[in-house]
Amino acid sequence: MLRIRGGRVLLEKRGFGTALLKRLARRYARGPARLSPEEVNLRKHWARKMLQRIRRADVEGNFRRAWLLTTLLEDYFVLRGLWYEGPKLSLRWLRQNEPAVASLFTKALSLGAKLSCIVELAAVVTAVPG
Repeated sequence: MLRIRGGRVLLEKRGFGTALLKRLARRYARGPARLSPEEVNLRKHWARKMLQRIRRADVEGNFRRAWLLTTLLEDYFVLRGLWYEGPKLSLRWLRQNEPAVASLFTKALSLGAKLSCIVELAAVVTAVPG
């Protein structure tokens, strides 16, 4: 439902649409549910394991490389108690609010990126208490 946040009501009965948008705005302002310390540690451990598997540089390692890069973007937000709103909005938010992190994503997501770029990105993404 958060996708319609900020939308406009074009036609409504008994104020349903307006009330719904107000509830969504309040829910968004509260932020997402925080991860438990166990879940934070699990995500950090998973990223480390994926980096080990990527080092193999075989087809499975290459698959895991793509998988890790996708997950790191979501994890950046989730581990910090921020809404993850998909790649387009999230990358834009990073460019505007965390340009150094956005730069790390740009480097790591470039074709032929060195593993060291992905390792550095993973370290930054997972550098949260937990």
